Amino acid sequence: MNSTDIDNAYNDLVSSIDRAFRRLKQALAEEEIKEEERLKAIQMEREREKKKKLDEEKRLEQEKEESRKRSAIAQRQKEEEQFKAKLAVEETKRQRERQAKESEEEARLAEMNERERRDYDLARRLAVETGGEADLPRLQRKRPFPPPANQKYNLSKHRYDQLRDLISRSDDFELVEACKEEFHRRFKAYHEWKLKNQKGKKSSAHDDKMYEAEERAPKDISNNSRFNH
Repeated sequence: MNSTDIDNAYNDLVSSIDRAFRRLKQALAEEEIKEEERLKAIQMEREREKKKKLDEEKRLEQEKEESRKRSAIAQRQKEEEQFKAKLAVEETKRQRERQAKESEEEARLAEMNERERRDYDLARRLAVETGGEADLPRLQRKRPFPPPANQKYNLSKHRYDQLRDLISRSDDFELVEACKEEFHRRFKAYHEWKLKNQKGKKSSAHDDKMYEAEERAPKDISNNSRFNH
């Protein structure tokens, strides 16, 4: 083999190695691209799974919150219905007591009127016999006081914090208005007491016990201002 053959063989070998190297380099580049795509796909799948998990957690949290709100509303409605039922029972009891008192008062007045009628008839007969009928006073019939106006809700025994809770939480318009009227009634009673107390302080004709009694606020206002802690 001469030098030319050796050079040609060398060049062929170099060319073969160069081609093999380029093929290997290209294969490595393609493999790297595939690996990048695979890693990218894995990352995207992880992101999807993460988003899916977050969405599921958010959905469960929303359902939990909605369930809590529904339970709170149901509990509030239940308490309000129980409160209304309690008020209705108390009002029925008060009406029965009031009717019993009215019946008792009517019976007492009827008995009194009958007794006075008999006394008047006796006095009239005596006046006729003695000639003094013209001076005989006219018989006055006693009548019972008219019953108080019927109220659907009686809130006089409820505390201020209970009234405020009912005003802020209740959906019953009539109950809310009744609570506001009760606030107004207590404020008016307190205002009248305060004016009376101020007038009482200006006069020095009362002893210490009377002054101490006037210093106290109306009983229903002082009692109902207590809070449960």
